[in-house]
Amino acid sequence: MISFDGTFAGFRVAARDALSADVEPAQALFDDAQVAQRGLLLYAAPAHAAQFTVPRGFMALGETVAQHRDPSRWALLYRVLYRLTHGEPRLLSRATDPDIRVLARMGSAVRRDIHKLHAFVRFRKIEHDGKPLWVSFYEPDHRVLAAAVPHFVARLGDEPFLIATPDGAAHWDGKALSLSGGASPELFARAAANESEQAIEGLFVAYYASVFNPARANLRATLNEMPRRFWKRIPEAQVLPQLLEQAASRTGEMLEVDVVAAQVPEGAALPALADAASRCTACPIHHGATQTVFGLGPQSARIVLVGEQPGDEEDRRGAPFVGPAGRLLRTLVGEAGLDFDALYVTNAVKHFKWEPQGKRRLHMKPAYSEVRACRPWLEAELARLQPDVIVCLGVTAAQSLLGPGFRLAQGKERVYPQPWARALLTTYHPSAILRLEGQAASDARAQLVADLRRARRLTEPLSASDAAPAEL
Repeated sequence: MISFDGTFAGFRVAARDALSADVEPAQALFDDAQVAQRGLLLYAAPAHAAQFTVPRGFMALGETVAQHRDPSRWALLYRVLYRLTHGEPRLLSRATDPDIRVLARMGSAVRRDIHKLHAFVRFRKIEHDGKPLWVSFYEPDHRVLAAAVPHFVARLGDEPFLIATPDGAAHWDGKALSLSGGASPELFARAAANESEQAIEGLFVAYYASVFNPARANLRATLNEMPRRFWKRIPEAQVLPQLLEQAASRTGEMLEVDVVAAQVPEGAALPALADAASRCTACPIHHGATQTVFGLGPQSARIVLVGEQPGDEEDRRGAPFVGPAGRLLRTLVGEAGLDFDALYVTNAVKHFKWEPQGKRRLHMKPAYSEVRACRPWLEAELARLQPDVIVCLGVTAAQSLLGPGFRLAQGKERVYPQPWARALLTTYHPSAILRLEGQAASDARAQLVADLRRARRLTEPLSASDAAPAEL
C-alpha cells in the first residue's frame, strides 16, 4: 500500500519513489487517507529516488485530476506516468488512448465543477468577532475549493469572506488566505437567519423574477447548467419553478420546445434518438420535408460540426452534408488535417425548410422559434456524444446554442464553454462560401480552414508548451 497525504504534491513524491523501485502499475495501490506520513508497504523505497522528467502537460493535468473524487484517479495517474517513463513519451498526444480519454474526462469534470462553484456560491453578510464577514456554504462534486477560491479573492478585494464545504473551508481576511479542514454550515445558517440579509435577498428575488425572459426558458438547459441540488442555497431558485411553469403559458414558443422535449427518450443511444426524431412533428417544417435528417458520425467523435438545416439533396437522401456545401466541407476538413469520417456532423434544424421556384426547392432560413423547437434533439445528441469541441457553422447553428442575440462577427476568435463540450467555436457555413465570389470567398474559405485547425488543436491534450519536459 502506498500511503500519502492526498495531494498531488504528495502523490509526486510517492510516485517518484515507486518508479525508482520499478513498481508496476498493477502492484501500486495508492491510499490517499490524508495521512501525515507515507508508508510504502509493497516494496522497500530506495534511499535516493531517481529523477524523472515527464511532459509539462502531465503535471498540469495531474494537478487538475487530483481534485476529482474518483478513488481510481491515483492509480490512473500512476499508470499514465509509468507508461510515459517506460517507452511512451508521447502518450499524452494520443487522444484516443483509453487512459488519456479517462484523464481528459476527469479534467473536464473538475473544470466544470470549478465553474459551477464560481456560479452558484451565494454570500450572506454576518457580524463575526465584531466585524462584517461574508459567508457561504457550498457542496462541490469534487475537491475544488483551493483551485476556485482565488476567483473570490479577486472579486471581493479586501472584504473578508468564508466559504465552507464538507471537505474544508477557505477564509480570506482581506489580506491573507487560509484553508482549513472540514467545516460545518453553522456560520451559513447564522447568515441565513439574518433578517436584513433576508430583506436584501427578497429584493434580489423580485428583481430576478422581473427580468426573467420566458421566451428563453428551457428546463433541460437550466438543469444542465444549474442542477436541482444547487437550488436549496440559491435565492432565485425560490421562484424558478414557478417562473418555468408560467413560461409555457407566456409564450407559445415554449410550448413547442416542451412538445419536442417530451419526445426525446432520456439517456437513449444515438440510433434510438434518430428513430424518435424521425417521428417529430412539433413544428410546421416537417410538412414540406421528405424526412428527418439526423446527425451522422461515430459516437467517439471528439469534434461535432453543427450546421443550419439539411438542404435539398440532404432531404432526399436522409443524410447531413451530402450536397454541394457538404462536398466543399469535406475538402476543407481535409485541408485542416482532419478526417471527415471521424467527425460527427449534424444540424440545428432536422427538417428542410424550402419554397418552390418552378421545379426547384429553394432553401428558406428557419425562424428562431423553429430552431428552438428542434434544440432538444441537438442537446440530446451533444449530451450523448460529450465531444471536446463543437464547431457551429454559420449564425443559425450558433444562435441555436448561444441565443438569438449572437452575431457571427462578434464571435470571431472566441471560445465558448458549454455543458456538453470543453469549447464551442463559431465560423462560416460552407454554403456561405459557395455564395461568395473572388477575394471574399477566398478569405472566408481560409477562415473556415483556420477555425477547423483550431478545433483540431483543442482536441489535442498535448500542446507545444505542454510537451516541454518537467521534473516529476
